[in-house]
Amino acid sequence: MYLQLKWRDERLQHNNSKRILIKRREHFNRIWHPDLYFANARTAEFHDVTSPNFLVWIYPNGTDIVDSDLYAKFD
Repeated sequence: MYLQLKWRDERLQHNNSKRILIKRREHFNRIWHPDLYFANARTAEFHDVTSPNFLVWIYPNGTDIVDSDLYAKFD
C-alpha cells in the first residue's frame, strides 16, 4: 500500500527557498512524526527490501510530507 502523511512542525521551518529531501532512516527518526496505528491490522511494516523505501520532504514553512510503501495484513 502507498502511504502519504502530511503535517506541520513549526520547529522545522527554514529559510531555504526549496524543500529539503530526507532519505536516510536515521535522520527521519530524529524528527517528530505521527505514530500510526491500524486497529484491524494483524501485521504492518514499512517496505525495506534492499533499502528503505520512503522519502521525507520538509518545506520552508515546516510542512512535512512522508511518502512510503507499507506492507500490511488486515483482519
